[in-house]
Amino acid sequence: MSADSVRLAQAKQQQILVLEEYLNLYKQRLLEVEAALRALNKAKEAGEESAYEILGANILVKRNINELIDELNQEKDMLSKRIRSIEEQLVQLRKELRELVSRKPEGG
Repeated sequence: MSADSVRLAQAKQQQILVLEEYLNLYKQRLLEVEAALRALNKAKEAGEESAYEILGANILVKRNINELIDELNQEKDMLSKRIRSIEEQLVQLRKELRELVSRKPEGG
């Protein structure tokens, strides 16, 4: 493997690590959003019309439960799309890295 190939492989490996970290963060946030949606839907079924949202460190705001559910559903959709996109990028980067590492040495 040439020095350029080694540098390229290292760069791809670094990209993979960064994307994996983002993927983990987005998956964790998606779990939190899904849990919040389950709780809100349960409260809505019990007849609640509003819920409290935490803003910042110490601010609690009363909100319409339907608006909160809509916002969380939008966030859930966005997170799902980002997760799919990152997973596709990871597949491609890993494939490129495998191909790069498995190349025969140049001139030999």
